[in-house]
Amino acid sequence: CNAMNCAVTCDAAFADCNGDPQNGCETALGSLQHCTACGSACVMDHAITDCSGGSCQFVRCADGWDDCDMSLANGCEQNLNDDAHCGSCANNCTLTGDPVCSGGVCGDVACPVGKADCNQDGLPCEVDLDDDEANCGACGFACQFSGAGDPHAAAGLQCQLGACVPLCDAGYEDCDGDYANGCETSLRTLSDCGGCGVGCAIANATATCGTGACRVGSCNPDWADCDTDGTSCETPLNTTSDCGACAATCDLLNAVETCGGTTGSRACQIAACDASQYKDCDALVATGCEVDTRTDSANCSACGNNCTAKPNVATTHCASSACIVDTCNTGYGDCTAAAGCETPVNTVQNCGAC
Repeated sequence: CNAMNCAVTCDAAFADCNGDPQNGCETALGSLQHCTACGSACVMDHAITDCSGGSCQFVRCADGWDDCDMSLANGCEQNLNDDAHCGSCANNCTLTGDPVCSGGVCGDVACPVGKADCNQDGLPCEVDLDDDEANCGACGFACQFSGAGDPHAAAGLQCQLGACVPLCDAGYEDCDGDYANGCETSLRTLSDCGGCGVGCAIANATATCGTGACRVGSCNPDWADCDTDGTSCETPLNTTSDCGACAATCDLLNAVETCGGTTGSRACQIAACDASQYKDCDALVATGCEVDTRTDSANCSACGNNCTAKPNVATTHCASSACIVDTCNTGYGDCTAAAGCETPVNTVQNCGAC
């Protein structure tokens, strides 16, 4: 009892750390929190320690750490996953071609997609693999032609999104997807007209793709490009509106027209006359059924039936498909149903008249 207060005298290796004599010497010394005295912690940064024999002892550094400055005052101060101290104090990755420390081992830079550390000089991710012709898609992968034939790509190759792409001359394309042989396909052919795999075929025609556009080379017989757009032979030439040629219309007088002839050699023809009184007496298609046999005195009721050629007729006309004698030659009369002025009027039977 000291100055009216209870006091304790602790056994060796124990202490009254909470200052309460009621619970005696509650704290065992020699722990990491109270190594040699109350509150005297045995702790070093990033280190494993031990309090034994009455003093704080360093055991070893924690995994991934080391005492590179050889001073326990700051414990194991060095992180061994540092690029300059990778796995050990002296292993400096930044002085090598593998500048990045990962798990205590020097390695290459972990670049984002499309980037790479190709020169191994410690400069991180200096190459853009998307557009570098010398490192296209991967370090050291250079865009080069194979050297076989004309690549048809005077502007060369370009790295686009990590792939080598030939810059094709006009009218050529890389249709097989192999950049090394360049732009191997002409886009002026019937199988690749203006684009890879774009066929050029035109109905009723021989097609051509000489300019890179599918056009009519020539129309098949009996067909024509009447709208002159050059892309089709859309018009048949065996109709009465386009007979043998564009807009060659069959429009014949008093006739039912047809477009006849043979394939490639068409012409308007008369299929029939509009009505029985009309006839094609001159045998010319162009004039159609030019004769009205009801009134034509040279072709009265039929082709070649010439009223004026009847015997002894002076004047005549055709009416209702019949020859009508107007006047007879002197000395003759039209006394019977026979054609013309068949009867002489100087006989005792017909003296001066019928």
